[in-house]
Amino acid sequence: MTRSVLLVDPIGDRRVRLATRLQEFGHAIVGSTSEEEEAIRLATATSPDVTIMPAALGLRGKGGLPGRLCSAHRVPSVVIAEEGSAVPDEAVADTPGVMGVMTESIDAGTLSAILEVAVRRFRDLHALQGEVEQLRQTLEARKVIERAKGFLMEAGRLTEREAYARMRRKSM
Repeated sequence: MTRSVLLVDPIGDRRVRLATRLQEFGHAIVGSTSEEEEAIRLATATSPDVTIMPAALGLRGKGGLPGRLCSAHRVPSVVIAEEGSAVPDEAVADTPGVMGVMTESIDAGTLSAILEVAVRRFRDLHALQGEVEQLRQTLEARKVIERAKGFLMEAGRLTEREAYARMRRKSM
C-alpha cells in the first residue's frame, strides 16, 4: 500500500537516498526537512501517514518529536538506527509515537512492511484509546444512575426494581 511519508533527518544525503528508495517503491514523500519545528509545520500542512527520523532525533522521551507528532497530529514515527549500533529497547518502548525501528540499509520491501505495520498499529492504538474513553464515560454515567437509584430506594422505601422503573418514567 502506498503511504505518505514525512522525512526528518539532519543528514541531507541520507534523507535524499531514503526519499528515492521510498518513491521507487511507490510511497509519496509529502515533506522532507532537517529541522524539528519544520517537521511539525509540515505535519500540520500535509497530514502524513508516517514519519521517518533518525533515532538520535526520535528517542528523546515524551517531549521528543515522535511524541509531539503523535499527540498533536496523530502521526506515527519509525526511527532509523545507525548501522552497527543498538537502539535501546527501553528508549523505543518509552517514546510515545514510535511504532517501528529500521536501518538505512533495509530493503524496500521490508521498509514498506515496517511502514504498514507502524501505521496500522498506531491506528489500532488510537481506536482502543477512544474505546477506553467511551467506556470511562459510560462507567461515570452508570455511577450517577446507581447513586440516584440508591437515594430513591432509601427516601421512598422502594425496591431496586421500583426505583429504576421510577427513574425511567421520569426520564421520558
